[in-house]
Amino acid sequence: MKEHLERPLLLGIGLLALTHEKARTIAEELAKEGHAARDEVSHLTDELVKRGEEERSALRKLVREELDAALTDMHVATVSNVEALKAEIEALKAQLTPAAPPENDTTA
Repeated sequence: MKEHLERPLLLGIGLLALTHEKARTIAEELAKEGHAARDEVSHLTDELVKRGEEERSALRKLVREELDAALTDMHVATVSNVEALKAEIEALKAQLTPAAPPENDTTA
């Protein structure tokens, strides 16, 4: 459930995923305008891409934390909660099922 809520949000904020080509275009424009030296274009491109990745990672972490908090507040069962309940049900079923008599039981 969490993934279904997280994915559209992150896609909607896709501008944080700066592609290398777009970063290079921005760096070249800065160089043309005199805001960066021509020999800095490659370094500036790498920095822009790195910054975009860091921002995306930070946003993803924040989204996950907020989703986890919201799901916890709503008391939504996790996969591990459901698995624990299944195991408990199976254990209770085993206790309620009478043991089968031995096949060679002649007491009957």
